[in-house]
Amino acid sequence: MPRSVQSAAFGAVVVWALLGGAVGRAGQAATSASSATATSVSEWIGRLGSDSPAARAVAVKALAALGAKAVKPLIAAVNGADLAARAPAARALGLIGDPAAVEALIGATMYGDEDLQRAAAEALARIGGASALGHLMDLQASSADPAVRKAAADAVGKAVARAVEKKDVKTFAAMVQHDDAKVALAAVHVLGRIGGPAAVKAIGSALSPDRPLAVRRAAVQALSDAGGAEAVGPLCEALKDRDGSVRYQAGQALGEIRAAKAVEPLIEMLQAPSENVRRQAVQVLGQIGDPRAAKPLIPLLDHPQAGWRDTVAQALAGCADRKQVVPELMKMLAAEGKNAKQGAAQALARMKAVEAVPAMVKLLSDPGEGVAPYVATSLGVMGSPKALDGLIAAAKNDNYYVRRAATEALGAIGDKRAVPILIVLATKDTYVRIRHDAARALGFVGDPKALPTLLAMLDHADPKVREGACRGLGDLGDARAVKALAERLTDDNSLVRDYAGEALGKIGDRSAVAPLIEAFQSSPKPSWEWAVALGRLRDKRAYDVLLATSQKGQTQLAYAAVVGLGLLGERRAVPHLLELLESTHTYGKRNVADALGRLGDPRAIEPLERFLARTTDTYARRATIDALKRLRQQAATQPASAPATRRAASAPASSPATRPASVQIRW
Repeated sequence: MPRSVQSAAFGAVVVWALLGGAVGRAGQAATSASSATATSVSEWIGRLGSDSPAARAVAVKALAALGAKAVKPLIAAVNGADLAARAPAARALGLIGDPAAVEALIGATMYGDEDLQRAAAEALARIGGASALGHLMDLQASSADPAVRKAAADAVGKAVARAVEKKDVKTFAAMVQHDDAKVALAAVHVLGRIGGPAAVKAIGSALSPDRPLAVRRAAVQALSDAGGAEAVGPLCEALKDRDGSVRYQAGQALGEIRAAKAVEPLIEMLQAPSENVRRQAVQVLGQIGDPRAAKPLIPLLDHPQAGWRDTVAQALAGCADRKQVVPELMKMLAAEGKNAKQGAAQALARMKAVEAVPAMVKLLSDPGEGVAPYVATSLGVMGSPKALDGLIAAAKNDNYYVRRAATEALGAIGDKRAVPILIVLATKDTYVRIRHDAARALGFVGDPKALPTLLAMLDHADPKVREGACRGLGDLGDARAVKALAERLTDDNSLVRDYAGEALGKIGDRSAVAPLIEAFQSSPKPSWEWAVALGRLRDKRAYDVLLATSQKGQTQLAYAAVVGLGLLGERRAVPHLLELLESTHTYGKRNVADALGRLGDPRAIEPLERFLARTTDTYARRATIDALKRLRQQAATQPASAPATRRAASAPASSPATRPASVQIRW
């Protein structure tokens, strides 16, 4: 829509100032001189290509003030032969705000030079609408030019913010069914941000089976953003989608909403023909945690697939009334079929039903094929020391699968009384896999008496045994292992090298920093685990290595270096990470957001908010939301006198670093 003379003139000055061409006294003089001589649109158009930035700014301002009658000539100028006039013409069209210019501006973002592409992107953001926004989102994702991607990203953030502020549900609802998927994507994205019953109803229509997959995914994300009881119905319908990713997103959203209203429809879905749909319903019922789901879930434990049984077991742990369910599960332990026994054991373990331990220990000698290993694993999940004697006996069983499951369970329980049998298994078992698992179990138990055994295993001829020793030493956390682990950074087996680095990071002793940096710089193929380990050690000597590595393109190693920068705690990395937020692949952006959240610098809040406004990737959004939550909490609790920047504390090389919270690396 045309703007008033006053608002257009003010807007032109603001935009030009942002682009580095603020109009000073020379511009004011040019305005006075030009106004006396230029009275037609064509004359102002001619001045858009002037050699003087001030004169161009004045022409943009004047044409914007002319409004609708300048639109067609400006469109012609955007497509015209005068290259210098094209970008200023695009800026003027943005200030006028007429939707008639959208098509020409879209073309300019695709085929113009960098200056024109930026100006056209900014103009499209000002004009708004689903068509403009859809193209900007596509340009943000697909342009080969980082500067254009950044301009498009900024424009998307502004366009979304304006649309949400106006709450223009009617306009965007009409675009949900648009034939161009980019337009429909933009529409559902904005509607999700607006929220409310009318917006949710429009988003729900995008879940129709005939809509493109990308649109259906975006619709589920938008429903999650909108939230509220009105989103439950459409999300339940999305659980029936033919595509697994849509079903998964819908389940996640319903679980996060914890919508009690969804319980009955989900119980009905347990009878759906598609097993994938049934499984998703089970998972969501567990997330919601409503006791009404327990009774229909129990029979599903008698399933031939172990993964399915564990899904049901987890769901029961989330929603079951113990008094109602545990007796039923105990009966299943005595049933004839192995599936029922295995399923009941898994469910009891998930529920931490310690009263079932004696009955489960008896099943460790069950002759049925596959029962004893599952029960041993379940006892490990339960974690009760009451199962220790039974598991130690099972660790001596002649059956490989029983012995291995018992070994892992002893590690999970973590009782030091298991150390002698675990040392025997780690050093004498005929299967290297069990030796590996026993080494890991010794690490989980955490008894220093295991240190000599694990150190000796680092020299074993089989790499699987050396790998297990590295992992066990990392979990043991004894700094006396640092030197031996550092030597394994040059092992001829890549997994041993990887886990040696990971172990050094877990131990947290800063004497590992120098060998890790040396390995990083000398290896032709550094390990991404080394990058994370350097971050865990929180020593500023690692900063330069991690910074340089994070700039090595869209690779696992670069993404891991980003994670390392977040763990390192050096806030001087914030400007670099903010640049990566604009230029890195979507997968990398998840790690960038997480790193910014960990660094705790309030400078990241506004850029992350802008990124959240424009991104449609589910995992990137989740990482960004978590990061913003952490940053806002820190900002709320930080004293007003606290310094704006903070570096990781320097410490003697031999001192232990503080172990950070769990790290999730997203590829």
